Amino acid sequence: MYGIAKPVQQVCANGYQMTMRHQLVTPDLAEYWLDLYDYEGQRNLRDTNLRLLEKEMSGNAFLPISTLVFWYDGHDAKLLDGRHRHNAVVKTGQPEYFWIQTVYSE
Repeated sequence: MYGIAKPVQQVCANGYQMTMRHQLVTPDLAEYWLDLYDYEGQRNLRDTNLRLLEKEMSGNAFLPISTLVFWYDGHDAKLLDGRHRHNAVVKTGQPEYFWIQTVYSE
């Protein structure tokens, strides 16, 4: 997967492999991931959620403990959780640190 840092932790559970890494996500990278890993199962963007995240990020109040979740099945990858946060990074133009969780199916 493009732009994903090396894992800091790797575990296996119920036939799935999972990695976690802490990474700086730039606006360009967030926009790229939104385009490349779009998942139709994601909920629709809500303006109130997006504005709250933008306010936190712009005011340096956003904590770098949030997790973005990707799913990779060996052929395709999808962003399962983090659409609002990606969009907020793009809108504010500010890079933010996130935990990146990638789940791999066998």
